Amino acid sequence: MKLSIATIALATLYMQVSAISAPATSGAPQPATVPNCGYPTVPFFRAWNNATTDHFYTTNKTEMDAFMTQGYMAQGIAAYILPSDTPAPTAVPLFRMYDAKIGDHFYTTNATYRDLLLGQGNYASEGIAGYVYPDQECGTVPLYRLLKYGEAADNFYTTDEEEVKDFIDQLGYDFMEVAAYSQGILSLQQLVSTAANNDAHV
Repeated sequence: MKLSIATIALATLYMQVSAISAPATSGAPQPATVPNCGYPTVPFFRAWNNATTDHFYTTNKTEMDAFMTQGYMAQGIAAYILPSDTPAPTAVPLFRMYDAKIGDHFYTTNATYRDLLLGQGNYASEGIAGYVYPDQECGTVPLYRLLKYGEAADNFYTTDEEEVKDFIDQLGYDFMEVAAYSQGILSLQQLVSTAANNDAHV
């Protein structure tokens, strides 16, 4: 039986379309590489005690108010982090510790390092401050850790790169690491710049 040229052409076109649209069947399904974003965050409040030279951070406003009756001064919001009940699958706990001898609060995502410090007997665990990302995703920015050495050492955390520079150049802090990734806040310079840009487009 002879096939017409039109029939052969239609059959060829069908096979080409099928080859393009057919899903791949070889191998296991690959997981999505795009992270889920949009999880709610909470303010990570910052305070400073000049007498003990300690920076303190918490997401608990009531706790912050209590610390302000103990010589701490509120310094606004350091970052926005995920709350303890976050469903974000890639988030990790930010552990909080305190050394009463030198008056220093320390925060880390490194459980091994936390256990090492706790084992040395100087720092005591104060639970989990909140949750952060170990890698940069969902529009997060670095949460930098700086350290001022001395008998009254102070660990300082910020997302503001200008503040990092000022603390190193003017206050004698040393850059230590990117402690984690969190949602940042706009610095004063950024706020002024943003406001100016908004006014220019009105």
